[in-house]
Amino acid sequence: VAHGEVVGRRGALAGLLGENDLVIAGVTNMKKYASQDFGLDQATLGLLRDLDEKTNLVVVVFGSPYSLQLFEGFNNLIIAYQDGPMYQDIAAQALFGAISFQGRLPVTASDAFDVNHGLMLPSLGRLGYSSPERVDMSSDTLERIAEVVQEMIEEKAAPGCQIVVARKGRIIYRESFGHFMYDEERAVRNDDLYD
Repeated sequence: VAHGEVVGRRGALAGLLGENDLVIAGVTNMKKYASQDFGLDQATLGLLRDLDEKTNLVVVVFGSPYSLQLFEGFNNLIIAYQDGPMYQDIAAQALFGAISFQGRLPVTASDAFDVNHGLMLPSLGRLGYSSPERVDMSSDTLERIAEVVQEMIEEKAAPGCQIVVARKGRIIYRESFGHFMYDEERAVRNDDLYD
C-alpha cells in the first residue's frame, strides 16, 4: 500500500480488491514515531479497514511493533518489524508456508496487543528460498552450472532449459537459460513449466 496514493481512489480500490477471496497488503515505508502516526495516513488505514470488511485481508506491517495500535480490530495481522527486501522475502515465505511463524511481541503496543501476543504457526513444509551457504553449499560451485548449460546450448544438445537446485527444503538456485526452440523466438522464463 503506497501511502498518499489512496486519497481519492479509496472506494474504487476497495471495490476492485474486495472482489478477491484473499488480499495481502504490505504496509511499507513507515516512520518510527507515534507522533507522526508512523507515517500512515487516514486514507490508507481507511482502505485497509474497508478491505478487512469486504474480503479475507492479511496486513503485513513492515515497521515498528508500536504501530499495531493503529491496526486494532483487523482480522489477520503480521508484524515484520523492519522494512527491506530481506524482511519482505521472509514474510512472503512465511505467508505461503515455507517457514514457520515463531514471533511474539516483545513490547506492549496497546490493550489489544500486549507483550507476548502472537500465534506460533508451523511451516507447511513447502519449499522456501535461501542462499547456498545457509544449507552448506557453495555459491561458487553453483555458478559453474551456467557454464555447463551454455556449453550444452552451443553444442545444440538442447535449445534451453531450467535448473532448480533445492537442499534442506530451500531453493538455492533457480535459473532459466536459452530458448524453447533453436529459432530463438521465445526465451525460457522461470515461470515456464516443463513436463
